[in-house]
Amino acid sequence: MKQENKNLREKSTRKVDRVTKVKHYSERKYPQCGRCGKKPSYKLKECPAIKEICLTCAIKGHYAKMCKTKNKNGSRKARKVVNAVQESSEETESTEDEIDTGADGSILSWNSYQQLTRRPKLKRTCTKLRGPGNQAIRGKIQIPIKWNEEIRNFKMFVIDTQDNLLGRPAIEELNLIKLSISEIESDGNANPYSISTPRRVPIPLLPKVEDEQRKMVDQDITEEAGVNNPSLWCAPMICVPKTGQIRILLLLY
Repeated sequence: MKQENKNLREKSTRKVDRVTKVKHYSERKYPQCGRCGKKPSYKLKECPAIKEICLTCAIKGHYAKMCKTKNKNGSRKARKVVNAVQESSEETESTEDEIDTGADGSILSWNSYQQLTRRPKLKRTCTKLRGPGNQAIRGKIQIPIKWNEEIRNFKMFVIDTQDNLLGRPAIEELNLIKLSISEIESDGNANPYSISTPRRVPIPLLPKVEDEQRKMVDQDITEEAGVNNPSLWCAPMICVPKTGQIRILLLLY
């Protein structure tokens, strides 16, 4: 019993060499991130804005809303003439947009959407867009766009992509470019070219090819030559299967 008490005294009276204090970090020591604007701030490698290019000063490493570069009047400098309009003209925000006359809709990148001061409500959509990247659609918004004193409301799809894009409907309404239908006239000295043997169409694709040909005739894209009125110009046709559709291509030599 005495030996046990002695061992307990030795353990309880052991010398303390160092006392380590557990540090507790609060959000006060981590202010708002100067690159992305979120709080608490990120480490440099973890910040989502570290690889983004500012739309105000064009410098890489921060969002436009955190940009410290200002004009003489204290407002943001518009790098492009396409603006997203808020409730008043003083709250117009500039975005850089590409123009695509072949696109049926307009696209706003997720980063550009987050940088809007007053973001429109993001609504769900069942629309499926087909493009080179096949990025997922986060939703759609209704937003006014200004160009040369012209203001129009457009539907834009918010997508995880790097670039903003204005489609054909927005281009036509804002009069960004003039779209016209041109007629191609052949040279009078050109020699007609016509194939004598048509290419075979796979039997499973034949009904869809015939439907697509009828649509092209109805839309005045092509004309039926007729059996008794053969054309001097005839190019081989290629049918390419798409998702539930057929695309008809011509080989022009």
